[in-house]
Amino acid sequence: MGTISVVVGEQIPLMRYGICSVIGSAADMELVAATGDRDYLVELVANQMPDVVLADLRCPIRTKRLFIRRLKQISPNTSILVISDSVSNYCVMGCIEAGAAGYILKDASPEQLLSAIRGVYAGEAVIDLTAIRSAARRTTTKNTHPLGSDGLNPRELETLQLAAKGLSNRTIAQRLYVSERTVHSYFRSMFRKMGVASRTEAIYHGLKNEWIDLE
Repeated sequence: MGTISVVVGEQIPLMRYGICSVIGSAADMELVAATGDRDYLVELVANQMPDVVLADLRCPIRTKRLFIRRLKQISPNTSILVISDSVSNYCVMGCIEAGAAGYILKDASPEQLLSAIRGVYAGEAVIDLTAIRSAARRTTTKNTHPLGSDGLNPRELETLQLAAKGLSNRTIAQRLYVSERTVHSYFRSMFRKMGVASRTEAIYHGLKNEWIDLE
């Protein structure tokens, strides 16, 4: 893994300083720029094309969705990691559906923040389990998904369960005694069946429909 270029978008100066200090302490990361202005953040992403954008979007959820989509249109290869203090279902799922690669809460430790940045850079689903559990619990709709609880086969459910615990594809492959390519094929099949586009969305739907748990 090479050096991860990061742009930070955080409106609160003290919080922005703290986040930048944590990122600056990581040998495998480069802090490209930081701002508290959304318009300037768009400009930074367009000019710098960073690997990861860490964004605190203090705005209505509809505006959040539009902003995330705009960033992804400008720089499709940039992973967006949302940092928030909200566990609202609409906020968590809205950001994920708009294209965010991860969602963590502001009470995360420095180590959790750095791990989340590395995770989204590596293409993994990064979800604060407290946030996703709370959001999923509020909208639990057991067996109401069009596929029903039998939509995924046992191996796919097992894979999704391991992903929900934060395991990488490599670790999941080791646990299941299969290749990483096979794990990728499981996820592609799940995405197609569930009508989602990311591990994060798949995990959310699995929790919401009580197909998997975090225990």
